[in-house]
Amino acid sequence: MGKQRNRDLPKGVKKRIDDLLGHLEDIRRAAPKIGRSQLEELYYRALIPTVPSAFPSSSISEYSTGGGSDNSPTESAYAARGDHRSDALLRDVRKIGRDIEEAEAALTRAVNSLAYLMSIPADERGRQESNPCAICLVLPAQKAGYCDGHHSDWRKHGSPDRLAWERFRRQEVHPKNTIRTRKDGSIEDLSGTLMVPDCPKPTPGYSCTRGPWKAAAEA
Repeated sequence: MGKQRNRDLPKGVKKRIDDLLGHLEDIRRAAPKIGRSQLEELYYRALIPTVPSAFPSSSISEYSTGGGSDNSPTESAYAARGDHRSDALLRDVRKIGRDIEEAEAALTRAVNSLAYLMSIPADERGRQESNPCAICLVLPAQKAGYCDGHHSDWRKHGSPDRLAWERFRRQEVHPKNTIRTRKDGSIEDLSGTLMVPDCPKPTPGYSCTRGPWKAAAEA
């Protein structure tokens, strides 16, 4: 039987491991709380304009068909507010979708990185025989400067501009004292803000099967 390795790690490291395992347990408990029924209900609410049920059916009909010129100011205000709420809800629902995709991608990256590092003999860990992935900076670059997981993720998002994509994925922020002049001549301080806050658009002609631009590609 081989000699048992010494696992007497510092207390701080053990606490960090306990925290990570706690996060994983939270993920296991949280994931089943999101199901098809909840997502379908939210999309239904977001895609159907909100109109107070106390209004006469004729008013609702006019509103839903683009009419409504005879609506009272109160009804028109409710209708406009309903559209605004629907748009806001749809944005929130889409953000939930992006959060789910990001969570899945992040967990996949963690699993792949762990599997790769554990596959390297202990006495060889730390040696970098090839350039690292331009995004995770851990796994070796295997395709177009990315590890397999990040290359697949990039392709599924429609192969967007590489620099924008890498900044988006790495969540890079503007350095201190970065400013931008607005069209009206005022100055905007960008220090500490994300360089690419939203997912870059797919490259024209490339298939997009994941992310916020998927629906537009399928239209």
